[in-house]
Amino acid sequence: LGTLWVRLGQPEKAEKQFLEILRIDPDNARAYQNLGVLQARRGDFQAALQNYRRSLAIDPGNESVKEAISGLTRRLELNEKNSP
Repeated sequence: LGTLWVRLGQPEKAEKQFLEILRIDPDNARAYQNLGVLQARRGDFQAALQNYRRSLAIDPGNESVKEAISGLTRRLELNEKNSP
């Protein structure tokens, strides 16, 4: 249902759905991943990174999460380098 809200352009409702899934099933790697995607899209990179790492801890073979972590890490490093 969360991904449906994303497709319908309702990220706030999607986030609530993913959080509800995690309340019921705290080991749901996909919900952590999807929550990270939403957070990254709105620019909350630290929170996204944290949720991607939670997802990866549950599902260590998830290559798309590994790529997301790598991309966010590079982005954060560039932001730090370019900030005064």
